Amino acid sequence: MDDFESRGAPLEYWFFKFNHGHLAFLVDFITRRRQQQAEVRLSLWVRGNGRVERACSPSWRTNYTTVAIAGCELGPQASRGAVADIEWQLDYEARSGSHRSRSRAAQGAAPDGHATAQPPPSVVPGIGAGR
Repeated sequence: MDDFESRGAPLEYWFFKFNHGHLAFLVDFITRRRQQQAEVRLSLWVRGNGRVERACSPSWRTNYTTVAIAGCELGPQASRGAVADIEWQLDYEARSGSHRSRSRAAQGAAPDGHATAQPPPSVVPGIGAGR
């Protein structure tokens, strides 16, 4: 899980999923090459209440260690960003032989505006490409 380089496909995406207790957090980094548009799509569920927020940009950056869109970043050991009133800063450690990771720190704003700090949750990063 250390190659974030673009494959040049018309549609590419990278994501991570964070779950702990009553919190579910999914962040998709999506590029649409033909439309020259990139998007960070954040899905957040807190105690059964869900919402989706988006940040779009005409530019993005990918390299071996990072994908960056609209001021948000995803890499093999961390993800940081802000979309609407939600921000995150996650550091994680990949384990050999598994896509599951453990978080060392998590911060953000819940839909009610209260800060969240969670004990080590499960973080699942991923990479994909489409047509």
